[in-house]
Amino acid sequence: MNNSSWDAAIPVVAMDWDELVRWSARIRTLVHDFNNALVPAFAHTDLLRLRLGSDAVLSQLDSLPIQLERARSTAQRAANWAVREGPATPPRWRALEMDFMMTCHQAGVTLNWNDIDQASETCAWDRHAARHTLRALIQNAVDALADTQDGAISVIFETRDAYTSISVVDNGPGCADFTAVARGETARHGRGHLGLGLPSAATVAAQDHIELRICPAPAGGFLAMMRVPRQTSPEA
Repeated sequence: MNNSSWDAAIPVVAMDWDELVRWSARIRTLVHDFNNALVPAFAHTDLLRLRLGSDAVLSQLDSLPIQLERARSTAQRAANWAVREGPATPPRWRALEMDFMMTCHQAGVTLNWNDIDQASETCAWDRHAARHTLRALIQNAVDALADTQDGAISVIFETRDAYTSISVVDNGPGCADFTAVARGETARHGRGHLGLGLPSAATVAAQDHIELRICPAPAGGFLAMMRVPRQTSPEA
């Protein structure tokens, strides 16, 4: 990520912290209630199959479990955006890389991750805000690549004198209005995900003076960039 790309990118607008916490609590409650409501729905679907028998016309009934599972998946993605406290002992970045790799593999997306140098890891990347922001950017890219063949995400770390930077670039459809996405007025893709979006990530990032910007990727797609100030004492 060069300075010209950063300067041309659009800053993502952070929310008020208290507002973000309230919305996160509402989303977690909604998802919990929604998942509970789906349990009898799946059970009734199976019961209808048994009563109608194999000779019945089951075309619409066959699609119902798929629709219910899609709704459950959407709700779960929304919960992934909600703000949570970081673990007492934060995982090392190599462990996070494996976690992100699994997320992308399950979605059928290729994740390319360049090696992170020790200076970056010890000075900045153990902080909860940086981990949350990176997870949000990768999840955002995975959601946008849901209908893309040969979807790929690249994560690039770079160490500078005053900060460590990270770029998350994907080959998805990008978005029609980057300014609206940066303000939280719309999702970056048409499907939506019921979550808090990139402003949620920017709000958490701002707690640690981390900046977040977005712009079109040079080869098409979507580019999200974040800058983490260098520091000498990582979060415990």
